[in-house]
Amino acid sequence: MLDFLGNLKRTHYCGALRASDAGTNAIVMGWVHRRRDLGNLLFLDLRDRTGIVQVVFNKETQPQAHAKAEQARSEFVVAVEGNVIKRQKANPELATGEVELVATKLHILNNAKTPPFPIEDEINAAEETRLRFRYLDLRRAKPHRNLALRHKIVLEIRKVMDEMGFIEVETPMLTRSTPEGARDYLVPSRVHHGQFYALPQSPQIFKQILMIGGLDRYFQIVKCFRDEDLRADRQPEFTQLDLEMSFPRQQDIFEVIENVMVRACAVAGVKAVRPFPHMLYKDAIRKYGSDKPDLRFAMELHEVTNCFPEEAKQKLQIEGNVFALAAPGAASYSRKQLDDLTEKAKSLGARGAYFVKVAPEGTTSTVEKLIGPENVKKLAEAAGAKPGDLVVAVSAKQQIKGTEAAALIAGQLRLQLGEALNLIDKSQWKFLWITGFPLFEWSESDKQWVSAQHPFTGIVDEDLEKLESAPWDVRSKGYDLVLNGNELGSGSIRIHRQDIQERLFKALGLTEEQLRRRFGFFLDALTYGTPPHGGIALGIDRIAMLLAGERSLREVIAFPKTTAAQDLMAESPSEVDRPQEEELELMAAFPGLPPICWHLANLCDRLVRAFDREVFSRKLPVDTHQQQAMVLIATKARDDARGAIKLAKAGYGPQAAGLSRSIVEGAINAEFIMGDPEKRGGAFLKSVKEENLRLARRMTPHATTEEMKAAIDQVMKLQEQSGWPRNLGDRAHKIATPHYGYDVVFSMLSQLVHSSVSSVAGQLHESQAGDWRLRYDRGPEWVDTALATVFIFLYAVANSVYATFNLETTQIAKLRTEFEELHRPQSESAQSGSR
Repeated sequence: MLDFLGNLKRTHYCGALRASDAGTNAIVMGWVHRRRDLGNLLFLDLRDRTGIVQVVFNKETQPQAHAKAEQARSEFVVAVEGNVIKRQKANPELATGEVELVATKLHILNNAKTPPFPIEDEINAAEETRLRFRYLDLRRAKPHRNLALRHKIVLEIRKVMDEMGFIEVETPMLTRSTPEGARDYLVPSRVHHGQFYALPQSPQIFKQILMIGGLDRYFQIVKCFRDEDLRADRQPEFTQLDLEMSFPRQQDIFEVIENVMVRACAVAGVKAVRPFPHMLYKDAIRKYGSDKPDLRFAMELHEVTNCFPEEAKQKLQIEGNVFALAAPGAASYSRKQLDDLTEKAKSLGARGAYFVKVAPEGTTSTVEKLIGPENVKKLAEAAGAKPGDLVVAVSAKQQIKGTEAAALIAGQLRLQLGEALNLIDKSQWKFLWITGFPLFEWSESDKQWVSAQHPFTGIVDEDLEKLESAPWDVRSKGYDLVLNGNELGSGSIRIHRQDIQERLFKALGLTEEQLRRRFGFFLDALTYGTPPHGGIALGIDRIAMLLAGERSLREVIAFPKTTAAQDLMAESPSEVDRPQEEELELMAAFPGLPPICWHLANLCDRLVRAFDREVFSRKLPVDTHQQQAMVLIATKARDDARGAIKLAKAGYGPQAAGLSRSIVEGAINAEFIMGDPEKRGGAFLKSVKEENLRLARRMTPHATTEEMKAAIDQVMKLQEQSGWPRNLGDRAHKIATPHYGYDVVFSMLSQLVHSSVSSVAGQLHESQAGDWRLRYDRGPEWVDTALATVFIFLYAVANSVYATFNLETTQIAKLRTEFEELHRPQSESAQSGSR
């Protein structure tokens, strides 16, 4: 029988009792941490968030309390009334180890099932299990310490920001989608059909508007959201210290943040020393191979390209620069260890890794035959190697415009070797400001220079003249704060002048229409006297993680997501009820689709995007009948593909397959035209000319028999005049007989479109009990067929279109290879892999 709490009031926390409390009465409440039954004496370790206290139940002096304590088990919720006494022998492992509570009365407030893992600091439970039972995991002392530390850090930040004259202002959670480098989390509007709010990736525009509004100094501890790939130090929703200042110098912002970090670190018992050192981005890359270098150990990089003669470069296929480092004491590395380093380098994008062992008895190298003994010696000297060191040099397989690809690879090897060789002094706290970031970075997919930060980042004054002529040389007024190789946050001085902002937008190739759609209200605000301003955002989660000594953000967040962006405890994300979905006019993806369908959908999406990029995003010539016809076919095939993919993802397989039939027809038409491009292209155009449009306008929903007969006669006459074969089968069989696309695929899909016996019978499903049931609404049936049809025949359309306009087919050919691999039997894939 469970007890009620009633008016019972706690007088002490479990972990707060000390020797000074001996002789007093106490009422403590919490969970049974451990139970030990010694017969006449029964001990319960009682736990709350402050710690553990030992409670003693004596059968001789308090038989009722003892009898009730025999019912208590691990994680039962109890309240204990008793007397605090000093222990005969203190327990130094407990803060309360000098005392114990002699129970006079026990109240069992709730019972508990046996937990799936012990509530201890050190447990072997899988993280997935811990997150699924997060309410139990949070009972452990370690999460309590981490969350308490986080609270103190945030509280101290608020105090110091207030002391420096900043005002905390809340900005909207429901706002508009603006490009900030990651995908937005979108919230559909029920009231405004087809429109969406976006959860903020940051309050970037709002905090700049607050400066325009004259608030001068703003800050906020704010929740932000980014839909991006996760890792140990990244979450889809995260908390940051966001701040903005009017009329600042860069140094002013640095001083504010340094004050914040010194105070926040002090809360955790860490001494941070001001001022923090500065380093230019280009120096960080060349010296450490990273824009967030870990300065707790040396092992700097050195460019050693001149140690490789031209003949050696050709044989080693070296392009670009070669960077090297000297790993202290690693000359004893075995051949296997060197092979592992080589494989690691190649996985990071290296063309190759080249080693020099510097030993007292002499220097040896894996590339001595190619570069010669003099260059081996020169390489060791250039890397600053001493006897016992291993020189590791790398070149990059692909060069990256605007940066040093080989240095970035060497930087990753530097971190790995630093850990492996135990070179990192974990007691140090090395802050660093990185400045001089490039304003633009090269986009390999777009084949152009794009903004490396948000498009309101300020430009170094003396680089303005290069904005149009040499964008790769333009530096931004951006800056990052780094701690022990971790980026804590980034910010910049903003553009406040309209003339400079317009030049940057023009350099980015943004049209007036695009600007109004993305930033309309903000651009209007900029015209009303914008002061010079700048700011920064620091990751609270990451700061707490580092100061708590944890490796994962999930350890300092109460209810974190997994690397798959799931909350296992709340089972989020989840499906919503159909009425909710319909009220919001959404067509959600069907969660019951097998993995093959999502692979196919991904390939289809990428094919459509490639089509958009190569065909619809550029101005193509339409001078010939062939070109004009292909544009029309491509447009319809692309739109039908988008619709079919969306239906398929939503679980409307038969409907998607039916729509994909028109893509099959488009592919046949395109292939037919390619057989005699100008003649057949002209015939196709005549078949869709203005007379057909006028005829369509004359059609009425409820035509009489005579009207229908007249319309049919007119259609046949137009078809004859155009020279375009009226029957799709005729066109297909002039290409090939039989024609797989028409005779098999088109015919099969036609059954789904029409209410034929076979298509209707497809809705019937036999249950395990042997009876037949009608299945309706969404499901996985036909989805893979629909998606495969979309890919195969949109690819066929693309082939004809690309050939017509002489477009590069490399990208879509790669997609075709992936598609073939996906459909290759597993046994065949395994055989090819072994070859």
